[in-house]
Amino acid sequence: MKVFLINSFNSSKYVQNAQRLSDDINNKGYTTIIVFGGASDFACLQLSDKKWVISIRENLSDNNAFFGFEQAFSFGHFREKDFRSATYIYIHDTCQLSDNFVDRVNKIPVVSGWRFAHIYGLYNLGVCDQMFLLARANDLKGITYIPKDKSIALEQGESIYIDGLEIKPLIHYSKRTLATVITDTISSCDFMSLNAFGEPKRFVTYIGALGLYKLVGSHVSYFVPIWATPAHEVRTQTDYDQMNTSFANIQLSTSDGPLATITPWIPLPP
Repeated sequence: MKVFLINSFNSSKYVQNAQRLSDDINNKGYTTIIVFGGASDFACLQLSDKKWVISIRENLSDNNAFFGFEQAFSFGHFREKDFRSATYIYIHDTCQLSDNFVDRVNKIPVVSGWRFAHIYGLYNLGVCDQMFLLARANDLKGITYIPKDKSIALEQGESIYIDGLEIKPLIHYSKRTLATVITDTISSCDFMSLNAFGEPKRFVTYIGALGLYKLVGSHVSYFVPIWATPAHEVRTQTDYDQMNTSFANIQLSTSDGPLATITPWIPLPP
């Protein structure tokens, strides 16, 4: 069984987005569990045979679904065999389904631990087993609020500190991705939009491994990553480590001196 765990927040806009995304996924025949952070109290409700909703008091930004699932589990939910052995797909309420969704989801493999969906390991999107969900939730115990800026830093691979507690990023557990350097179909490639969509503007990333669009807010532009040589084709952990070392100190500069440091996105090994 494949279960989509949708991270969301208890605010009208996000609730509507999460419900719409959940309905779209349910209509494709898959089970969804929405987790809303920032609620007045904990609750876990089954709305249909394929739809569950969890609310938690904590507001952990992009990590509500990890914590909410574990709380529900501790109250006796999701202990049935199907849920124990399920593959969990962790997504956000800012995702939308593509025409390739069902085909791509049906090709998601059974994994042990955590595996990123995006080739650069961005956005906290990925697949895992139930044991990993429960283990990751333990990292968040004792924390009631994660500011958005710290959540983004965590998402991008940095450790953060809140109330004296260290939270390690997901890449601490796994540097593997579902994406491959060379794909067999266009629909399994990852893409990033050059122009923005909607108002307020959002850039769009297509996650080939999941057949999903991820809408991304950004106050600054970014360099479009282009693999110019075979040195950028990460296929193994050794390739990843070598590329990480090679691109560790990149700066933008003018004749007057350096302007900024660039943090490169390094492809993860499949």
